[in-house]
Amino acid sequence: NNIFVAMAGHSQTKAFYDVIESDSSYIHRLSGFITNNEWAIGTDSEQLLGNAARELARLVKTEDAETRKVVV
Repeated sequence: NNIFVAMAGHSQTKAFYDVIESDSSYIHRLSGFITNNEWAIGTDSEQLLGNAARELARLVKTEDAETRKVVV
């Protein structure tokens, strides 16, 4: 869960978006985390899926059109 706290804290900085725009593997990992952990639905761990989805949604506001396409 700490990774999501860190991402949220940095999501307002240009440097954060520069990293995300230069390496789309971060986006794919977030998406994969949600997809590959459906077992967490209905458990105490479900909040991790929500946190991952929230951080993925934040990336939609990137100014980079290619990155936005990957997110959506």
